[in-house]
Amino acid sequence: MTTYRIYHRQIRQAPTLTAMLQSLERGFMKFGVDYYLIGAVARDVWMGGIFSMPPRRTTTDIDFAVGLPNHISYDSLKQYLVAHENFHPVKENQYVLIWRDAIEVDLLPFDRLDYAQRGDYQVQTMLPGLPEVYEEALVSLALDDGHQFKTCTLPALVVLKLIAYDDRPEIRQDDIKDITDILEHFFELHSHLIWDQHADLFTNDAALIDIAARVLGREIAQIIRKNQPLHRRISEIIERHMILSTNSPLVKLMTEMNGQTLQANATRLKHIQQGLNET
Repeated sequence: MTTYRIYHRQIRQAPTLTAMLQSLERGFMKFGVDYYLIGAVARDVWMGGIFSMPPRRTTTDIDFAVGLPNHISYDSLKQYLVAHENFHPVKENQYVLIWRDAIEVDLLPFDRLDYAQRGDYQVQTMLPGLPEVYEEALVSLALDDGHQFKTCTLPALVVLKLIAYDDRPEIRQDDIKDITDILEHFFELHSHLIWDQHADLFTNDAALIDIAARVLGREIAQIIRKNQPLHRRISEIIERHMILSTNSPLVKLMTEMNGQTLQANATRLKHIQQGLNET
């Protein structure tokens, strides 16, 4: 697994993040839980920490996907963290804990065992795609204090944000803004990958943003290729908004974020879909 070294200040997190991680990890270790970073802080890690490109918006919470073995309940993990590690529950949301009245932490469970190992018991996966990202699309982060943990890749983050937006479009508009920001910079951020593995896309009339969108689709397809229902869902989300074209609320959010025309952003969706269907 690739490891990146970053500083707290690059991801706009206070040094207290380390103490919070240590509290979490004591609970995770006790119950045999593995975890990785998702959400807006994962975006900050890539944009600000790895590529030194400050993202456009800030966040006050931090999200983790937590992989549970098949003999451990999510409630047992939460109860331990509340009783022993200075976390406090949030009545309105069973997946949120507050650490020392300072940091909001979302813990989204998934079954980390592969299909052959699961047997009769399955953990309720909070967000589709979490197991696939765990298996296919993680890197390791080493903070300046020596602490090390995992985070998802940018294509994986797009998968999770597309699903989150599709589930609750009325409150998840920032997910599309993040996806737009990722797409706008994807070629610049992953130029070596694109030149080395997707050179077939370079034709005389191909715009770099279109190439980036198509590569993003291909990379997404690699992550979800083993789960056909998930592949179908991602494809259907994009297809639905392609049909709506310039009337799509998703396309309108992209346009609000990047200032391009509605038609240009509808075209970018088409290229993502084309890449998604190529592998």
